[in-house]
Amino acid sequence: MAPRFLCKTALAPGQSLQTESGVAFDAYPTLKETLAAAHGPAFAELFAEPIVTWSTTPDQDSTISWYSELSGNAVPLDTLPSDRRAMVEQRLRDAVRQLSPLLSGASAPMLQRALCVRNRSSIWAVGEQPVLTEWGMRPDGASATADPSMLLGQSVLATYLPSAEPIAPVPAAPQPIVAQPAAPVRSASVAPARRALPWFVVPAALVIAALFLGLGYWRGSILAAERAASRDPVVKVLDQDAAKQALEQQNALNAGLEREIELRRRTLSQNVCVADPSTMPRLGPDRAAVPAPAVVPPPPGGAPFQGNLADLLKQGIVMVVAGGDGDDVSLGTGFFVTPELIATNRHVIEHAANGKIVVLNLKLGHPLAATVVASTPTSDIGALDLALLKVAPQAVQPLAFSTAAAELDPVIAAGYPPLITGADGAMQRLLSDGDISAAPQLIMTDGRIQAIQTSPEGVKIMPHGAAVSAGNSGGPLVDACGRVVGIVTFIRADAASAAHANFALKTDSLLPFLRDHGAAVTQSDGPCAPGAPAAPATAPTQPAPAATPPAH
Repeated sequence: MAPRFLCKTALAPGQSLQTESGVAFDAYPTLKETLAAAHGPAFAELFAEPIVTWSTTPDQDSTISWYSELSGNAVPLDTLPSDRRAMVEQRLRDAVRQLSPLLSGASAPMLQRALCVRNRSSIWAVGEQPVLTEWGMRPDGASATADPSMLLGQSVLATYLPSAEPIAPVPAAPQPIVAQPAAPVRSASVAPARRALPWFVVPAALVIAALFLGLGYWRGSILAAERAASRDPVVKVLDQDAAKQALEQQNALNAGLEREIELRRRTLSQNVCVADPSTMPRLGPDRAAVPAPAVVPPPPGGAPFQGNLADLLKQGIVMVVAGGDGDDVSLGTGFFVTPELIATNRHVIEHAANGKIVVLNLKLGHPLAATVVASTPTSDIGALDLALLKVAPQAVQPLAFSTAAAELDPVIAAGYPPLITGADGAMQRLLSDGDISAAPQLIMTDGRIQAIQTSPEGVKIMPHGAAVSAGNSGGPLVDACGRVVGIVTFIRADAASAAHANFALKTDSLLPFLRDHGAAVTQSDGPCAPGAPAAPATAPTQPAPAATPPAH
């Protein structure tokens, strides 16, 4: 399972606790191995994995990104409802109680420092399991000169230790016992004679001690410089530079393909029989096709839609921008299912801080604030991963739905993957300048449905050949008539063969979710015939009032 990102925290000088081998969180592999050997691999997930980005300038703090391999929604412990928080805290208390016997063993120095966390905000819940971030760090308010072995008593985790077990520093190694000859018995009235030391012994001892102290400082400075020189100051993480490099590689590949196409074109022009394009079968959707009126009924009070298939998608599909803590931003795709409701994936918006979600596209002309109406309980791969957003009613043509998709049907995936939109000047203004009104062009790719499967969770899924990447999540997979047959959700990759497969949740699973939460959508399951009348669409109906969805 891929590590799940939890949060990023600043690392100021002096915050990390030291061990004999370096900073405490450098011992994460040893810590994980020790806990797995003592209590099993699952127990080792109590501590989040730290990835450090060391600062190269003195005026900027280093940062740590914390990851967990557990599945489920990840939130700070104190944001949970009281009943769930009490359950996770009890599991944390049980875990710390199981750790307490190790605090007196060979692993005690490492564990005493690992159990020092900065504050309660360092405790997270992933699903129903406790996970510690900012571990191995000096607790807030603790003295910078305090003995690291004594700081566990000032950590918030001290309250989870059994009260009968005092928190004590690791005992020093016992001094060897040297046998001494028995002193002769003296009369109480006779004092032993004391022999005076030569006058030069004390000054000589002070000079020798000063020399050894200076030698120690000199040797320590050399070791510190060697350690700093050997440390890689930059952690390789996925950022805009990596995306730019990937884009340049893709451009180089495209240029090579264009040269190959030109070579083949010149070869075909030399006395080769060329088929008449007008007689050749069409292999994919026609970009100029006009959607049939039956699948694009006008919204209440609105004018009938005018335009081709590309025009329909450009006005009905939006970029979803979900703001996180700090500068973190999640980018995805969504699409109008009614003039005021937008469907997308839960994982696109689940980390939005304080509900900061906006949607935009070129046709809207300005960003719209969105609120979450409903979402599925989880965003795990293979399960239903859906969310419904609400905006002020817009003069847009919502997309219709069809459940008639079958193997080898031509389909189009449309969305806003940063790998491609990164070359768009509007996207650069959005990311670099924070110009939220800048919307890039919609990216559309085509392919065919490769199979219709059922996931282990019982959800209908469709692998397909339309190229997608990160940022396409939540976008529609439509047929040649512009009807939504699925929602693009996840990709599976095989690193050994450099292959990947694209998956969409089939509309059969999406429609019940939408209707259960008040979306009066249009469904048309007849044959797809662009530009010609199609089977009558199912008229939008107001569904029965749904039960109040659980709070998220």
